[in-house]
Amino acid sequence: MKLLVTSGTFVFLCAPLLLAQSWRLTSAPSAGWSSVASSADGTRLVAASYGGQIFVSTNAGSSWVPVGAPSTWASTASSAEGGAVIATGWGATQSLYISIDSGTTWMPVVTNGAFWGAIASSANETRIVAISYDTFSGGICTFTNAGAFWAPAYASDINQLRSVACSADGSHMAAVARGEYLGSVGLIYTSTNGGATWGAQEDQFYKPWTAIASSADGSKLVAVEWGGAWISTNFGAGWQQTSLPGPAAERTWNCVCSSAEGNRLAAAAGTSIAGPIYLSTDSGDTWTQTDAPVTNWAAIASSADGCKLVGAVNGGGIYTWQTTPHPVLKITASGDNLLLFWIVPSFPFVLQQSSGLDGGWSDVLAQPLLNYTNLNYEVSLPKPTGTVFYRLVVLQ
Repeated sequence: MKLLVTSGTFVFLCAPLLLAQSWRLTSAPSAGWSSVASSADGTRLVAASYGGQIFVSTNAGSSWVPVGAPSTWASTASSAEGGAVIATGWGATQSLYISIDSGTTWMPVVTNGAFWGAIASSANETRIVAISYDTFSGGICTFTNAGAFWAPAYASDINQLRSVACSADGSHMAAVARGEYLGSVGLIYTSTNGGATWGAQEDQFYKPWTAIASSADGSKLVAVEWGGAWISTNFGAGWQQTSLPGPAAERTWNCVCSSAEGNRLAAAAGTSIAGPIYLSTDSGDTWTQTDAPVTNWAAIASSADGCKLVGAVNGGGIYTWQTTPHPVLKITASGDNLLLFWIVPSFPFVLQQSSGLDGGWSDVLAQPLLNYTNLNYEVSLPKPTGTVFYRLVVLQ
């Protein structure tokens, strides 16, 4: 239990549930999985395999169904609510598609014949950033208005770009390049204006970067390379290495994910030999190996609170992991109202109020609204005349 006092109003938080903290193999088929994405609450998941189908789960991975996507696939992204799915094509079709009904129907965003790679999206899917390997218009490409417009934004390291990340509102973007072939260098690229312009972070020692992830506001970034993980707390302006251990033999850290606040991180390894999954709950200061199988991990994704993870194996299955969420309820004055807000939790909670702590709790009737800029649920209420207590409790 936690007690928070803000502006003279008491906010009471109660999270009486215990969930297992072990990785569980789902019913998804064994495949050459290359990408996995999650909604903010971790309920809706989407996964793609190179040259194969897209599978969707609407129950946190308990069951999976293939969707009729009109291509073969390389990468996927999801909106915060999971209703929109964006995917990059691979092979003959080589297109970028978006679905706004969880994969039932698909609309082509661009069909210029480029080989598309990694992709990321804003929370409301109106801004998309993707990697194109096309010789003439390749590089980092950005899309706005759910794909209505697109343009190549940065064409350096076309053949070496490996991963992209996007803030919840789409204003901040980041990309990494591996830089191991053709004499190119591995750099980190960032944009602070929705992908209109990009800058290379020249002080990153030209690491063989493989993946990057972002907090909801874009201020916190985590990037992995063969030798470990690095973090930035200032939108990519400066970086420091974390304590994530270096590779064993030919094992490579090749995927990473972040919670909305950037405090919970997960990194997975596995290329030519099997690798583990490590977890950090303190923004990368310390890391702990999880009980995930040591295997060839290809992709990993997180819920907004970082308490629900999904990992996909190249040549294997899809696993999920869940720990007990403890959403922190916060409050602030907003004109004549109170604004109560909390990170979207990976387990259903309900907001309640009471005039005292001795009982008489009732559900707040106002429905929380999702803030797409920070992945918070928000409820606006009139300021009470007396002291009112609020709490979050598990929805029964």
